[in-house]
Amino acid sequence: MADLTHARLLEVMEYTPETGVFHWLVSPGPRTGVGAKAGHKGPGGRPVVEIDGKLYYLARLAWFYVNGRWPVGLIVPADGDKTNVRLANLIERSPSELRAASGPNSLNTSGVKGVSWNKAKAKWCAMITRNGVQYNLGWFVDKDEAAAAYRHAAETGELPAKGSKKSASWATDRRQRSAPWKAIQENPRIVGWETIEQFIADVGEPPTTDHMLMRAHYDQPLGPGNAVWRLQWAKRPGHDADPEKSYNLMQFDISVEEYDRLFFAQEGLCAICSQPERAPFKGGVRRLAVDHDHETGKVRGLLCMNCNNGLGRFGDDPGLLRAAADYLDQHAGAAIVPIRKDSA
Repeated sequence: MADLTHARLLEVMEYTPETGVFHWLVSPGPRTGVGAKAGHKGPGGRPVVEIDGKLYYLARLAWFYVNGRWPVGLIVPADGDKTNVRLANLIERSPSELRAASGPNSLNTSGVKGVSWNKAKAKWCAMITRNGVQYNLGWFVDKDEAAAAYRHAAETGELPAKGSKKSASWATDRRQRSAPWKAIQENPRIVGWETIEQFIADVGEPPTTDHMLMRAHYDQPLGPGNAVWRLQWAKRPGHDADPEKSYNLMQFDISVEEYDRLFFAQEGLCAICSQPERAPFKGGVRRLAVDHDHETGKVRGLLCMNCNNGLGRFGDDPGLLRAAADYLDQHAGAAIVPIRKDSA
């Protein structure tokens, strides 16, 4: 947006606040003359226009045209009509204000905005985020009380003295994990594609409305070459299983039944050392870890923590592992010869 100056906008276009119509003061191309109405339907049905090779939303241009500055947050239509860019219909809202006014997101399982169930504590937790800081509003036995605590904080702005500061890139980091189809249609750039046509050509439309665009490889950001359609977490069978099983489902996209099938096929033993897992975990024993190919994402088997970490430290390189085995065989039983300090 910074590339387009206010002076340049006034030079090429004229905006009438009462009607919300833009007209060209210069001809943008051989097919459009001076005085022609500017703008066409863009992502999500919002009108856009191209100036000096870049696309701009007319609603933001209208705000910029009249106020001489780009909006700090987002511009939303008061009447809900995205094509109505009359100045009186444009409202500037910060992202936090929009989140406060919206309902629960698609992954919310409580059905109440700002409220979630904590299985370990067996209580409802009310949380609110403002300006990149997350505040815990308390733990409640009753869900309605938790919802009331959230509403009070959202409406009055009264927050606890301390909160958890999120990283400066928290919003970007979140987008790099998953994205809904509606958001991608409105702005495919949030997931790395310049146009929605390019996105559809590479990934295609979602199989169902419950699918989210997610990373194929979890150690890489969401984007071209690393994007697949998957069911939302709350829609997957077994998502409410115990925490470790749920982690397997989320991280590797396998069901509880698939994990159990592998576990019983390996007789509950590590696929490499043929020993049961012994590493402690929350007063018990850790479950065998799901091992997967980092190139294809395909699950290979279940490993104990030591073997799984060992593969990772060798970079999953069979050549290095064989060299390590040869090294151990070569030096098996070799006597250790101490080095004398006066040997020099």
